[in-house]
Amino acid sequence: MKKFSLMFLLLWQFGFGKPVIVGPEDRPAKLDLPKSYEPSQQTPLILFLHGFGIDADTVEFLLGFVKRKNKYDYAVLRPEGTPDPDGKLAWNATPWCCGSEETRADDVSYLLDLVDSVKSTYNFGKVYVVGYSNGGFMANRLACETNATFAAYASVSGGNFNDLTVCQPTEPVSYIHVHGTADKVVDFAGANQNQPGATRTVEFWADYNQCTEPLETKKAYNLSNFSFSLSNEGFPLEGRPLDFITPGFSKETDQLSFSNCANNAKVELLKMNDLGHAPIYTGELNRVIWDFFTDAN
Repeated sequence: MKKFSLMFLLLWQFGFGKPVIVGPEDRPAKLDLPKSYEPSQQTPLILFLHGFGIDADTVEFLLGFVKRKNKYDYAVLRPEGTPDPDGKLAWNATPWCCGSEETRADDVSYLLDLVDSVKSTYNFGKVYVVGYSNGGFMANRLACETNATFAAYASVSGGNFNDLTVCQPTEPVSYIHVHGTADKVVDFAGANQNQPGATRTVEFWADYNQCTEPLETKKAYNLSNFSFSLSNEGFPLEGRPLDFITPGFSKETDQLSFSNCANNAKVELLKMNDLGHAPIYTGELNRVIWDFFTDAN
């Protein structure tokens, strides 16, 4: 896994520029600024949260938000969770995912303080959250607890509290959920796992936002052309072939949306049919999420 992370770290550094190191000494984060950044003008910021057992550089390889920062003129803030007893990085998001009781940190306070810190130094406007896997669970926890600190949230292959009564925000929450129906790590339906599944998660946010029109399919997208086979921990399995290839680069993903939500909130589900936990995404994923963020304002 160290070789895997190092390879993508080198690719990232030589391909996309060196980030600024920000945050406290004991938990620094990487800040990637677009070429268009000017201190006199506000720039949107994405808080980008990695998955369990992988770092900020590896999740960038999977999702590519830093790679496209100049195309959409946003900055990317990439913190990292704390190591569990086995040394795997984790966010203290929900009881099911992830980390251990002995090492769980107050990640909500850490992330809020980190965002406040960079906003005091840089001229950032609205802040959005994108989380992958365990980071997607953390995105949901932030939506539940931080009340209008963030403008919108995206969870990719993540989830929410299984007991949704503990999620009690007080402000509108615009939320987009991306999930593969063949996900074996975070089950799409939440089967035999202490998490609600993709459909129940978006239905919760639709109910909270008082959306009056039911979930319906709007469009189809080609978000990925192939995906990794993963172990139960979410790591790519060494020596195994890719377990899915989308023939003909077909539009495998359905965009399902709720309509007529209170306070102009937006709730969507991107249902990736027959895709697993860690697809290699096309740039369409970034465009669709960024369009959702900008339309949610």
